[in-house]
Amino acid sequence: MVVEGNEIGVIVKTWEKEINIKRGNYAYEVYNRIQRCIKEYPESEVERYRTRHKELSDEEVGWQSI
Repeated sequence: MVVEGNEIGVIVKTWEKEINIKRGNYAYEVYNRIQRCIKEYPESEVERYRTRHKELSDEEVGWQSI
């Protein structure tokens, strides 16, 4: 899942971008329910969260950074 601000997205597609050059260089397509669109993110921008809400409260945002 990816968060943009306090919005949570769901990973819908994952693939390895440069298979022959460097292993582990993944890209993710993420659906954001609030924005109603799918965006592509590099692996470095993907953060996983343990919550299932579509939007995080300020308190939950603080918990995720621990």
